[in-house]
Amino acid sequence: MELDEVQQAAREQFAKQSHRYGPGHILENIEDLRSTIEPLNLPHGAQVLDVATGAGHTGLFLAGLGHDVTLADIAQPMLDRAAKTAAERGLRVRTRLHPAEQFPHA
Repeated sequence: MELDEVQQAAREQFAKQSHRYGPGHILENIEDLRSTIEPLNLPHGAQVLDVATGAGHTGLFLAGLGHDVTLADIAQPMLDRAAKTAAERGLRVRTRLHPAEQFPHA
């Protein structure tokens, strides 16, 4: 995958910061997600693509509701953190490494 200068800088920055996105991170508070997503009435098992997932907080929340989730991010260390958290919670998700501007599977 070829990245432009901005994408490469983003990848490097988020790779360096991935260790800060673990338990206790502000994004772990999912109450705002619950109030936003529940009114959508997604059917159980809906396919969900979480773009620029970071540590996966949104996608993992949706996987916990029984949805079929793919987590996509530009930084492999972020995807690794998300996959580790998913495994710890007993959730099944897929991960894909690519920038938000490029969808290889679209």
